[in-house]
Amino acid sequence: MVCLTMLANWPNKINDMKNKRQLAMQWWNGLSSLQKTQICDTNTELVGSVRRWETLTGREIELLYDMEGTEPFDDTDDTNKNRGTQKAPSV
Repeated sequence: MVCLTMLANWPNKINDMKNKRQLAMQWWNGLSSLQKTQICDTNTELVGSVRRWETLTGREIELLYDMEGTEPFDDTDDTNKNRGTQKAPSV
């Protein structure tokens, strides 16, 4: 009986997995290149020590979404963000 219940719920489970993957991909596509790089750099245990975000699979992006995607990404800690873009004061 348990097996029949599991089989009956299988289509719903597949749809849930597809919806979660779509949410993860939408989240990922909404991030900037800098944000994606920072996420990869802070999750090296998941994506590997030297890994470019352009090479991640959908499954890896979904795992990152599970770890990072529930909270808005905060990139305000970038102290070098505007370095070199300010003009020198005129004398």
